[in-house]
Amino acid sequence: MISTRLVKIDLSGITKAEKTIYSNYHLNPPAFNVHVAKTIKFYSGGKDAVRLTDKEGLTYLIGTSKADDLLSTIENIIYKK
Repeated sequence: MISTRLVKIDLSGITKAEKTIYSNYHLNPPAFNVHVAKTIKFYSGGKDAVRLTDKEGLTYLIGTSKADDLLSTIENIIYKK
């Protein structure tokens, strides 16, 4: 059974944002809200990702084919305070 749940990331608590590689594998299945050892993973496509770290040390890894655009948008939001 597949279920969906809205996930909200509080950008006011983000301390670090960086571009990274999501995975070295050629084929990655889409994954949303996968919890693995203090990391929450989201993946929609591409080989790149944006890694966000919050105040508590929790890491969000968001895999996307447009990582540069996503990182730029997130940086504009969190550093504009």
